Amino acid sequence: MVSRRLLRIKIFQILYAYFTNDSGDTIKFKKELNHSINKTHELYFKFLLLIIDFKEVAINKIENAKKKNLPSFEDLNPNTKFIDNPIIAKLEESEALAAYLKTTKVTWINETNLVNKLFKQITDSDYYDKYMNVDGGVKADKSIIYNIFEQTILECEDITEYLENDSIYWNDELEFVIDMIIKTIKNIDIKSDRIDILPLFKNDSDKKFMEKLFVKTINNHEKNKELITKYIKNWDADRLAFNDMLLMEMAITELTAFNDIPIRVTLNEYIELAKFYSTKQSGGFVNGILDKVIKDLKKSGEIKKSGMGLKGDI
Repeated sequence: MVSRRLLRIKIFQILYAYFTNDSGDTIKFKKELNHSINKTHELYFKFLLLIIDFKEVAINKIENAKKKNLPSFEDLNPNTKFIDNPIIAKLEESEALAAYLKTTKVTWINETNLVNKLFKQITDSDYYDKYMNVDGGVKADKSIIYNIFEQTILECEDITEYLENDSIYWNDELEFVIDMIIKTIKNIDIKSDRIDILPLFKNDSDKKFMEKLFVKTINNHEKNKELITKYIKNWDADRLAFNDMLLMEMAITELTAFNDIPIRVTLNEYIELAKFYSTKQSGGFVNGILDKVIKDLKKSGEIKKSGMGLKGDI
């Protein structure tokens, strides 16, 4: 399931395209937002498939070693712990995974060199050697998959380059999707007949959050820009970093449109996004402006929190 932080990032990216495109076609860009989110889910399934493909690579290596003219004792008596991993077997048996792959073009078939290179890095690692030679039970069977993603795939420049070249929607996805993979593996029960594949959205509330934040940020663009300008001393609003302005507009929309989201949560989220997507000074700048805006909106009654939204109020 896509986290709310990634939803905010996706919304920010599509809003950036919307406001710099000057087309004013909200419906077109809303479709683009949905497509972008679906691409995240596609990458999630693609990485689940990659684990199964690693098993196939391991099987092929074992079979090829046995066909040598002079196979060694190890060639004829291979360690099959990885290909016997029950967690990978559960992924292979997953009806949900199989159904998704059947209806899409998700595959690594054109990336054989990359898959083989990754598997070589895995088998050369200390964590793989430890796994193959120490009996750690199901916990170890899961840990080897965590390590593959966190220590090899996440740190692999070839994977980063591949994602950037294959889809414009995957530039900032890797850590988020790996987190989804880890959650999936943690929840696997080898005694169960099925595994839980994460849905695109955690619940209907997240989908409504995405759609509402996107549309309302567009609808309130001029109003929010005017409010931000009120607190920018010695700055021309039109010369302000566009990313800073857009992120603050999103923050104001979220503060006023979602009563169940605590103010502190919204503030922290957009400060972090500003640090990553704008300048080094943006985090502090956005924090300072939003702090003043929040006081203004609370005084006017435009921020009304209830339920969970009251938690950690400022």
